[in-house]
Amino acid sequence: MAERAGAYWLIDAISSWLPSSQFQAAVRRNQWISEIHFWKLEVGGDRSAVLTALADSGEESVIRQAIEYTDFPLPEIDLYCAFEGEHWTLMLPSEY
Repeated sequence: MAERAGAYWLIDAISSWLPSSQFQAAVRRNQWISEIHFWKLEVGGDRSAVLTALADSGEESVIRQAIEYTDFPLPEIDLYCAFEGEHWTLMLPSEY
């Protein structure tokens, strides 16, 4: 995904949130987030986007980042982020 869509910036954006105080506060409220959580990028018609992190589907986002402009080729993408004991692994739903 990163290589084909030129979206290494998306990996950077997600990884920059993991050590943040906002993310750590979300972990304190819901320990599940420290094991696995879900990211969604939604691209608007004007090429702006919103990146959100969720503890699970149907729940309110714990992180929300507005992105002024992106050339990401899809209207949206979902990603899973799982902690593997030493590091985080970011994957497509089909890779889980």
